[in-house]
Amino acid sequence: MSEAMPGPISDQANIRWACHCSASPILLAVYDRSGRIEVKVGDRYYIAHGHIQAACPRCGTWHTLEIR
Repeated sequence: MSEAMPGPISDQANIRWACHCSASPILLAVYDRSGRIEVKVGDRYYIAHGHIQAACPRCGTWHTLEIR
Protein backbone atom coordinates (compact mmCIF):
# COMPACT_ATOMS: atom_id res chain seq x y z
CA MET A 1 0.00 0.00 0.00
CA SER A 2 1.46 3.38 -0.98
CA GLU A 3 1.29 6.49 1.17
CA ALA A 4 0.26 9.84 -0.24
CA MET A 5 3.22 12.16 -0.57
CA PRO A 6 2.71 15.88 -0.01
CA GLY A 7 3.08 17.83 -3.21
CA PRO A 8 2.49 21.31 -4.55
CA ILE A 9 -0.79 23.02 -3.70
CA SER A 10 -3.32 22.40 -6.45
CA ASP A 11 -5.10 25.31 -8.13
CA GLN A 12 -8.35 24.22 -6.46
CA ALA A 13 -6.99 24.07 -2.88
CA ASN A 14 -8.72 26.48 -0.51
CA ILE A 15 -6.60 29.08 1.27
CA ARG A 16 -7.73 30.48 4.62
CA TRP A 17 -8.04 34.27 4.99
CA ALA A 18 -7.97 35.21 8.67
CA CYS A 19 -7.52 38.10 11.10
CA HIS A 20 -4.66 37.51 13.53
CA CYS A 21 -5.93 39.82 16.29
CA SER A 22 -5.82 37.05 18.89
CA ALA A 23 -3.91 33.87 19.69
CA SER A 24 -6.36 31.83 17.63
CA PRO A 25 -6.92 33.41 14.18
CA ILE A 26 -10.47 34.44 13.24
CA LEU A 27 -11.48 32.99 9.85
CA LEU A 28 -12.87 35.67 7.53
CA ALA A 29 -13.21 33.61 4.34
CA VAL A 30 -11.61 30.91 2.22
CA TYR A 31 -10.49 31.41 -1.37
CA ASP A 32 -8.75 29.60 -4.19
CA ARG A 33 -6.24 30.69 -6.82
CA SER A 34 -8.95 31.17 -9.44
CA GLY A 35 -10.32 34.13 -7.45
CA ARG A 36 -13.41 32.44 -5.99
CA ILE A 37 -14.01 33.60 -2.41
CA GLU A 38 -16.43 31.86 0.00
CA VAL A 39 -17.72 33.73 3.06
CA LYS A 40 -19.92 32.13 5.72
CA VAL A 41 -22.34 34.46 7.51
CA GLY A 42 -24.54 32.71 10.05
CA ASP A 43 -25.96 29.65 8.32
CA ARG A 44 -25.45 30.98 4.76
CA TYR A 45 -22.53 30.94 2.33
CA TYR A 46 -21.81 33.79 -0.06
CA ILE A 47 -19.58 33.62 -3.14
CA ALA A 48 -17.52 36.55 -4.42
CA HIS A 49 -14.87 36.80 -7.13
CA GLY A 50 -11.61 38.75 -7.06
CA HIS A 51 -12.21 41.42 -4.40
CA ILE A 52 -13.91 41.54 -0.99
CA GLN A 53 -13.87 43.53 2.24
CA ALA A 54 -14.69 41.99 5.61
CA ALA A 55 -14.74 43.17 9.22
CA CYS A 56 -13.32 40.93 11.93
CA PRO A 57 -16.16 40.05 14.31
CA ARG A 58 -13.77 40.11 17.28
CA CYS A 59 -11.69 43.30 16.87
CA GLY A 60 -13.74 45.21 14.25
CA THR A 61 -10.79 45.83 11.90
CA TRP A 62 -11.70 46.03 8.19
CA HIS A 63 -9.63 43.79 5.90
CA THR A 64 -9.44 43.84 2.09
CA LEU A 65 -8.64 40.83 -0.10
CA GLU A 66 -7.80 41.24 -3.80
CA ILE A 67 -7.03 38.23 -5.96
CA ARG A 68 -5.74 38.83 -9.48
